[in-house]
Amino acid sequence: MSIAIVGTSVELPGVDGLDAFWRVISTGTSLTRPFPQHRRDTLSEYIHYLRATSVEPVEDTDLDYHHGCYLDAVDTFDYAAFGMTPRQAALTDPHHRMVMRAMFLALEDAGYSADRLRGSRTGVFVGFATNPGSTYLDYISRVDPSLNQQAITGNIPAMLANRLSHLLDLRGPSLVVDTACSATLVAVHQAKNALLAGDCDMAVVGGARIVFAPVKHPHSAIGIESSDGVTRAFDEAADGTGFGEGSGAVVLKTLERALADGDQIYAVIKGSAVNHDGHTDGVTSPSAHAQADLLLAAWHNAGVDPRTLGYLEAHGTATRVGDPIEHEGMKLAFARHTSDEHFCAVGTVKANVGHLFEGSGVIGLLKAVAVLRNRTLPPQANFVNPNPKLDFTAGPLFVPTALTPWEAAEGPRRAGVSAFGLGGTNAHVVLEEYVA
Repeated sequence: MSIAIVGTSVELPGVDGLDAFWRVISTGTSLTRPFPQHRRDTLSEYIHYLRATSVEPVEDTDLDYHHGCYLDAVDTFDYAAFGMTPRQAALTDPHHRMVMRAMFLALEDAGYSADRLRGSRTGVFVGFATNPGSTYLDYISRVDPSLNQQAITGNIPAMLANRLSHLLDLRGPSLVVDTACSATLVAVHQAKNALLAGDCDMAVVGGARIVFAPVKHPHSAIGIESSDGVTRAFDEAADGTGFGEGSGAVVLKTLERALADGDQIYAVIKGSAVNHDGHTDGVTSPSAHAQADLLLAAWHNAGVDPRTLGYLEAHGTATRVGDPIEHEGMKLAFARHTSDEHFCAVGTVKANVGHLFEGSGVIGLLKAVAVLRNRTLPPQANFVNPNPKLDFTAGPLFVPTALTPWEAAEGPRRAGVSAFGLGGTNAHVVLEEYVA
């Protein structure tokens, strides 16, 4: 049974909604810029305090920040609309506030107000990963430890989902998925399965990413950062991924129920799959064969011929290891079904908006929805010269370099979306345009 996407929300730098998101995507725009000055000013005093009070004080007073795709502000929130006092809101992780707002807006976009939702069997699924040492609760504990007890409910990851369920009196599953960078797409998979199992009648899935302190320092580097903050997926100049900030959410129903309820339908989820890389060279090393198996399983679950796919939204982190392995995995999967060449476009939204890590899966899903709705293949941002390790001269894939009408030979247009977790948990979703 198919799943309908009946509501969406997306917030990124300069982007508020799917139409604004499409303008960024369709023009091949990169949102990379310096870390906003007013956020630097706010952060610098805290960082100097941390360095001065660490076990081994850091005498270096210089602060340099990674370029990335940053929001202007991450500290604004309409606390009253979400049943909170100013103090409760101030002690709540901005991720919680942003995710709750994103899901609330997606439900509103779907046409479901708080009154309509109250008591309903609506599930809440959030993709999130805690980053030890740089959490909001760490900040609170260092600044004023006496606030720790009051801050617990605003910082426990489970509350990312539970708070919205409590606020709106939602009676479906309410849970947080942590598989690192694949978290929100795995959450979509879980929500789909919960709908099909009858655990809920509707589900909202959301995720967010905020980079509290993008300070350049050897101790904070994780080895995948772009040298200048620009994500150049599939390009020979690719040297890593840029940071991204924002949030996204989708509202899901079975297609049958959505049609019966007269809901708007953005696109249809035909199927999905989740797997793991298994044993590789290292716990963070991806596997082309596992990724190929993932695509094959998702296509089987969706009941589609992969030759009918016209677009793939890749994980595409622009790392020297990750991109070639992902490209190889896609080619291996297609080779099991067809030897046709250059029929499927491939791209990644990370080149436009940076890598939102655990929030990136739902952002990729929303891009694919926009591509399907506009029936147009967008140019890949920051793509100039192909990476010689990725052979696009042969095989099923090609990288669009200009805005191109998506001509479908027959049947509905279809797309796929991938997200891969740092620890090896992979997810893929197959989408189809909705034709009334």
